[in-house]
Amino acid sequence: MDYGTSIHTALEHYSKSFKVFGHDKSLPRQTPLREAVKAFLRVSNFNNCIPEPLITDTQKGMSGWIDNLRFVDGKTVIVEDYKTNTFNSHIDYLAKWPLKVATYHKQLNFYGTILQNHGYTVGGLVVWHYHKGQWNKEPLKFEPVKEYSR
Repeated sequence: MDYGTSIHTALEHYSKSFKVFGHDKSLPRQTPLREAVKAFLRVSNFNNCIPEPLITDTQKGMSGWIDNLRFVDGKTVIVEDYKTNTFNSHIDYLAKWPLKVATYHKQLNFYGTILQNHGYTVGGLVVWHYHKGQWNKEPLKFEPVKEYSR
């Protein structure tokens, strides 16, 4: 399992188990994963969330797995995604991160459109980026996908 997948799995496990087993028993044992989950909990939480839901719109042929679906109230949601990109330098980060965010924005708009097609209000999108031991929040505006082609 690669680094990014390991971080995703650790966050998913914690979010699914902390209410049942408590904080300490839900944290990963491996130090880097444990630190990544603790760092996330310093800036956010998993209250009112569903981790890794599969969403589908069979009529339009759309589907996807959302890293974290946060319920604001009733049928208003925030679509969240975790990223663990690494960069060679701060200059490399400044050059590449905006391009990556543009790609992630398309991905999250796609997920938001599926949810909107099912009557949800998408209150926003968030890319959480784990970089140098901390989670950085990149809020994005939801822009529904008008046309989808496979």
